Amino acid sequence: MEIMNIGSRRELFWDDTIIDTAQTTAEFRLHHPCRQQPVMTELGYGGYCSMIHDKEMGKYRIYYHLGGIRYAESSDGLNWEKPILGMYEENNSRENNIVFRPEPDTSGFDGFDVMIDPRPECPPDEKYKAMMRLNHSKDVDKPEFWIYTSSDGYNFKRGWMATDKAYGDSLNTIMWDENKKKFRMFLRGFHRSRFPEDKIVYRDIRATESDDCHNWTDPQMLRYSTDTEYQMYTNNIMMYPRANHVLIGFPSRLTARYRWTANFDELCGRDRRWDFFNKGNFNTSEPNDGARIALGISDTLFMTSRDTLNWTRYEEAFLSPGPENPKNWLYGGLYLAHGLIETPDIYPGSDNQYSMYSFNNRFFEGPAYLDRYTIRLDGFVSKHAGAREERVVTKPFIFSGREMYLNFATSGNGSVYIAMRTLDGQNSCETCELFGDSCNRRVTFTKFHGSVKDYRLDGFNEPAESSFADMEGKPVYLDIRLREADIYSFKFE
Repeated sequence: MEIMNIGSRRELFWDDTIIDTAQTTAEFRLHHPCRQQPVMTELGYGGYCSMIHDKEMGKYRIYYHLGGIRYAESSDGLNWEKPILGMYEENNSRENNIVFRPEPDTSGFDGFDVMIDPRPECPPDEKYKAMMRLNHSKDVDKPEFWIYTSSDGYNFKRGWMATDKAYGDSLNTIMWDENKKKFRMFLRGFHRSRFPEDKIVYRDIRATESDDCHNWTDPQMLRYSTDTEYQMYTNNIMMYPRANHVLIGFPSRLTARYRWTANFDELCGRDRRWDFFNKGNFNTSEPNDGARIALGISDTLFMTSRDTLNWTRYEEAFLSPGPENPKNWLYGGLYLAHGLIETPDIYPGSDNQYSMYSFNNRFFEGPAYLDRYTIRLDGFVSKHAGAREERVVTKPFIFSGREMYLNFATSGNGSVYIAMRTLDGQNSCETCELFGDSCNRRVTFTKFHGSVKDYRLDGFNEPAESSFADMEGKPVYLDIRLREADIYSFKFE
């Protein structure tokens, strides 16, 4: 039996990695972010967005597509400023926030994903790295993925080609994996359906890695927990900030419909959609731009991985277009910005939450807004129980720490009980009834001597001590009972 050594890292109830599925009855539940007030307005659609947390600068920095790459910054993720950079001319003026445009020898580019290189040996003028797809004027059908570098996050210069072995008309992503000491990129690819009669070509996501950011492996297509084929657009993959041994992704998914029905007559944005529909060409294996825009609807999925290639992907939408308004429910919406920002809750004293961002209004008249969405820390997926009590049993693991913290939520009538047991059953400790809603609840255990059969979970038999110190460094497992509750993660410190 394999025993995981989790040390003091955070473990998440997002997949079966730490769960004994044979003994667990609680279900996985996908949660959904809440839309908040927009945080920024632009004259047009901002497209792909990339965000970084620049700790030395004390700022969150966002780069987005609009007449080149534009730039904004914030100290809290809530209030954003667009500084006048004076770097590029637009409408006979340099009074703008454009931070990058490609060189004249390119016919176009896609994506501009920025990262900060944390390695001590990184040259100062390469501290900021931006990865994008370039089309060269001489051969537009052979895109290349290039790394641009900067010392300050403003002035980027062309560095080197990373790979030309993907297609990549998307917001492709780049990051540093501190655990494995590798750079990772996730790029767009295409593949044909596994069913011969299905002539559709599917967009997919491919992974490549590098030790030095110069020499990259051949991209490999990601594998998922289900066989369902989707059109996967932006991948939005990142190392999870609160558990950097875990990757998460928020890929946008396009559902393409192939004919105009009465529903489209009633759906928001009917007239603008009809304009695109009349320009459509439906005599191909995939509708052209006009048809896709008219009949396609985008939403966002959630997925997670421990090894970059094998992913647990939830089939239900993580983020949907939401209540209809004149400028949503269309192709190319809900392209979430690459990155998460931890922001305060509106109620003082409450736990922080994650903010996520997306520009709206891609194809309609008028300004576009950078919408903000919020979700609890670790709150993408939980193990859930309703009115009937359910059970979560973990696989054996070794931990390091003297205290345990739990991210959980119950109803007023709900409860969570946790028992920690050694594999031989000779040592065990358990909690009292836990209820509440906290991302970081310290859990108090009562220690028992003797085998499990010497006590009951719902009654105590003279505890010997209130600590699990002698269980540290030994194989243990958790046996959790929950009712009207969600558990998201746990951690030892």
